[in-house]
Formats: sequence, C-alpha cells, structure tokens
Amino acid sequence: MRKSCIYLISLCCAGNSFAAIITWDGGGGDGLWATAANWVGNIVPGPGDDVILDNAVVLATYTVTLPGGAVTTTVSTLTITPSAANNITLTLPNSNTANPGLSVTGMGDGLVLNNGAVLKNSSLAIAGSGVSITNSFRINNGGHYIHNTGRGNAAIVSQLSIAAGTELGEFEFDIPDLGGSYILSLSGRTFGSLTLSGLSGTNITYIGSGSMILTVRGNLRIANTARLSISLSADIQVQGSCFVGSNSVFNLQTSGNNNLVRVRGHVTSNGSITESGTGLPVLELNGSSNQNLLIAGGILSDVTLKINNPAGILVITTFSLAYKLQLTNGKLNTASPARVLVMEAGSSVIGGSNLSFVEGPVRKRGNTDFIFPVGAGSIYAPIGIGNVSGEDPSDAFTAKYIRVDPRSVYGVNYQSPIDHVSMVEYWSLLQSSGTATKKIALAVNPESFATNLNTLLVARYNTGDGEWKNEGLNTVVAGPPFPPYVTGSITGNAVSNFGIFTLATTDPPGINPLPLNLLNFDAVKVGHTAAAVKWELAACCAGKIWFDVQKSTGDRNFKTFAQLPGSASNRYYELSDDQLGPGVTNYRLKIIDANGKLSYSKIVAVINAHPAISITSLFPNPVNRQVTFTVSSGRAGKGRFVIYNMNGIAVKQWEADLGEGNTVLTMHAGELPAGLYQMVALVPGGRSVLGFAKQ
Repeated sequence: MRKSCIYLISLCCAGNSFAAIITWDGGGGDGLWATAANWVGNIVPGPGDDVILDNAVVLATYTVTLPGGAVTTTVSTLTITPSAANNITLTLPNSNTANPGLSVTGMGDGLVLNNGAVLKNSSLAIAGSGVSITNSFRINNGGHYIHNTGRGNAAIVSQLSIAAGTELGEFEFDIPDLGGSYILSLSGRTFGSLTLSGLSGTNITYIGSGSMILTVRGNLRIANTARLSISLSADIQVQGSCFVGSNSVFNLQTSGNNNLVRVRGHVTSNGSITESGTGLPVLELNGSSNQNLLIAGGILSDVTLKINNPAGILVITTFSLAYKLQLTNGKLNTASPARVLVMEAGSSVIGGSNLSFVEGPVRKRGNTDFIFPVGAGSIYAPIGIGNVSGEDPSDAFTAKYIRVDPRSVYGVNYQSPIDHVSMVEYWSLLQSSGTATKKIALAVNPESFATNLNTLLVARYNTGDGEWKNEGLNTVVAGPPFPPYVTGSITGNAVSNFGIFTLATTDPPGINPLPLNLLNFDAVKVGHTAAAVKWELAACCAGKIWFDVQKSTGDRNFKTFAQLPGSASNRYYELSDDQLGPGVTNYRLKIIDANGKLSYSKIVAVINAHPAISITSLFPNPVNRQVTFTVSSGRAGKGRFVIYNMNGIAVKQWEADLGEGNTVLTMHAGELPAGLYQMVALVPGGRSVLGFAKQ
C-alpha cells in the first residue's frame, strides 16, 4: 500500500528536539503497535511523540496491542478518540513483563480516553503498575480503563483527572485469580465510575482501607461474583447509582469502624449487602430526585438503611432488612402487595414523622413489640403491636395505612357502644404466621379529626357478620395539642383476630367527628354564562372552617372568586359562578381548617361554547394497577384515549362515552411497565394531554 508521509511537527522551545503527532492507519493489518506500517508515515511512535488512536483513517472498531516481553513503550502523550459508535481498544498484553510496559511522560492530560476508548492493562511485570503516567490520566465520559493485572494500582489512581466531563469515565478492576484478594487504593481517592469485576478471577475479593473519604462521582458497580470488603474509617460517597451483581457481596465494614456509605442514585443488588466486623455501618440513600431500591438479596447483619431523600425512595421488589431502618427525610414507597419491606426478627426502626415514613406494606417477623412506620400522602400514621401471649419467633404481621373512608369499603354496621368509626382512615394488619395475641395501638393525628382521646375506641372489622367490633380502650397516650383536635395514640384490649382496624368513638359526629372529609366536588354548566359549583362533606364541620372557591381559565393560575364559612349543621354546599366565559374554566376548592392548614380538592372543569376536552385530574399518580381520572367535555359523545410512552409509541388506546360536563373514568394499567407516560384524550375539535408515572 502506498502511503503519504504526514509529519505534524512542533518545535520544543527547550531545545532542538522535535515532537511529532503520530496517528494510526492500520496499514500493517496485524493490529500491533510495533509494526511501522500501522502508522501514518510508517513510523513507530517514540518517547517524544504525541500519539492519537482515532477513526480518521480506519473507520471501524479496532484493537491495538502493545509489545510483549521486557519492552517499555514510551510516548509523550496518548489520546484515544473513537468516532460515532466505534470502539478503539489499546491492550498491554499479559506477555509484557516490563516495569512499566507503557509509559506516558507528557505534561497536562498525558493519557486521555474519550468516549468509546478502552485501555486494558494486563501487565505481567513483577513490580510497578504496568502503566506509568507522569501527569494526569483523564477518562472522559464513555472512556474505559481496565486494570487486568495483579500489579499495584495506587500510582494510576492517584493521577486520575476530576475535570468536568469525567464523572462517568469508568475505572474497572478485573484482577486475575491471585489467591482470592486484591488491595485497592481507595482512601482519599476520587473516581468517575468504579467497577469491580470477577470475570478474570474466581470470587475475587477487593479490599480497601484508610481514613480518608472515597468519592465515586459516577456509578459503583460490583459485578457478578466479585466482592468488595471495606474497612475504611471514613465515608464513601457514591454520586451515581450502586449495583451489586449476582453472587456478589458488598461488605460495608470488616472492622470496628462506624462508616457511612451514601448513594445519590439507584441501588440495585442481586447479591448481598452486609458487614462482618464489629462496626455499625449505615447505607444512606440521600439523592435529590426519586431513587429506586431493588434489593433481591437483602440487607444483612448489622447494617442500617437510612432514608434521607425528600423526593422519596421507590421499592422495586420485596426485600428484607435485618438490623435497623432509619427514617430521616422522604418516604420509602412500597405501595404494592408485590413490594414489601420485611423487617426481620430483632430489627427496629429509628425515626418516623410526616416527613419520613413507609407508604405501603411493612412486614415484621419475630415475637417482639413493634411499631409499623406506615403512612400515606403527607400523613405519618403508625400502628403498633404489643405482646400479650402466645408469642413465637415465627410470628409475622403485615401492616399498611389506607387514607380512605373505611365506611365506603366496609359499611356502617357498629357493635355497641360504637357511635361511628373514622371517615378518613384505616389500617390493614394481617397475621401471616403464628398464633400470638396482641394489643393494637393506633396513631391519632391532627388529620384524624378527633377532639377527645378518652372517648375513642379501637375498632376491628369482622368479615363474618360485617360488623365493626369494639376492641376497647386500654391505654391513652396524649400527644402535642393541635386545637381543636387532639393527637397521640390509643391502645385497645388484647385481640387474637386481625384484619382491618380503625378509630371509633362513642360520641356523635358533632362532638368527636373523625373527620373533615370532602366526599364530592363538582362543577356543572347551568347557562350560557353561568356554572354551579357543588361539594359535599362526610360530616358537618367542627371548628372554624373556610372554603375558598377558586377558578382559572386554562393556565391553572387559580384565583379565589368566592368564600364560604363551614356549617355546623350542613354537609352540602353550592354557589353560582355567573361569569362563565367561553372555553375551558377549571375549578377547585381550597379548604382552610381551624388551624390555618390548607388542603385542596381535585380540579374539575366546565367547557362552554367550545368542542374542547380536558383531563382535569388523575389519581393516584404514580399509578399502580388502576387509575381514576376525570374528563370534562364540551358536548356528549365518544372520546378516544391513547397512552404514549416516553418514546412517543402508543401502548394502549380505547374509546369511552362522555357526557356533557365532567365524566369520571377508570383505566387498568397493570400491564404497563414502570416509567413515564402521557394520556391523550381526543374528541372532534378538541385534545387534552396529562402526564403520569407508572410504578
């Protein structure tokens, strides 16, 4: 092959020497660094040269192999820059025994791996690191270094660049089988993404110690069959996600240190997260956006799981926790029978508040007293079990808090002396194994709308006769006052039957209401320029309640146009909006309770003189199996509904009959994978879009 000799020469100011930029063209056809025909100009790079491996001449993926034997390849700088979707791999083979096999001596970013570049260091030298870098080693996002040698790593790790754009540059350890363990340089180090692989070694254990913080700016991955054992006395900060592969182990502490492992991204473990020392490590989820938690192998031994993310944690699959759950900030969302937090025998919970609780089911195994840290929405509403008799280590209870009127589900058949039960909340407490008798403790929150703790009772729904049974009042614990409501907890008498529990009272609703509950809110067109706004409460108001009726004209910028006080003798309210304009008008109710606390109704719409359609509300969001949504239409007829995923692909569509005004519809979403979606409603001349998330 005929080549032109291209020399890009730069004059070195310090003397009379010249440094050339040498690029690869693969003309030799053997992929060997030492073959002159593989380089533009047929010149093998020398110690003063700047080397570029790119796709300027070779347009596809390729591999370059450095010399074997006791040979050191020295260059000034080395940059690997693939283009498009190509990969370029530079390998220091395991036949190389030189110390070092590759030496990069230039100033600044001497060794640079760009997106798609791979440098695999398989040195078989008896000392050193295989690769020597005088100055900075820059692994840009998408670049990949593989330390596939038993040689040391500290000298290489210490040269890693932390410049912007290197956060996801990958540093992988894939150590051959050297007797089972390998020491990592972690103390005070900063990586982009860090991968620990077990491909070349059998159940290799990576060991790290020291007293300075380890920072991983990208992802931490412990690949299949690898093990990471830490004895650091300092924290580990993972700013991306953490992955633990099958048959892999993340041992957070092997000594007596109480270290903290913080993860800001998702945590996925198909192996084990554990500790083996006397220390008490903490795995803290402290992101600022929603984090997913998929723990197939459990969190074992004395490891505390700390929830400290105001955006919340979504549990993807059932997992067990052996030691402690620490609830500091944000919700742990199980919210599905298929996703349960299992607290093992002897485990406990620290914290719990309106800012941090478990939304969804929690299971407790073992025979100790336990408070289930459950809640819903912004309400922390724990339920407790206390031992009475028959305790067994095999006991297992599952609890969940449901913010729904229990009368709408289980009816209003009461055993004396119950006057009525709560109209806003209930708990499910199921016994899956064991025969223990327990006392049940229920939280009383401001949102329970109770005014007298001493007339409350624990009520249990009995499926046999469909009656709410009185389980008594054994203990009252008063909480902080929240006028006009009381707070605290009540404990009933011993029970051996479990199921649905709620608060009950011997007082009538006007004295101890157990709730302010908005049953219905709607708006309907009553003329060309008028609409009627209506709402219904479950019970008459207790205390000074105000209702602000608000509206907007399509931009959701709501403004109050009328105010009404609550009534001690009336559950039904209605007023007229005599200034209904053309197009879509949205209405909502702003409720101000006696303590100034605000809550809002769902949004409904009235469409006037326009063939429009509007999806005004959707609940719940995120969606689980079924969603209820309200559609307002300017005229009666058929409406078409299409669900699009984030790739713009229609994944579900159907038609439904719509009336003029507001129509409440349901959709089954169980078959949709987890992710983000858009619901599009279509009628002739009108279209409306609303986004939702599927858990």
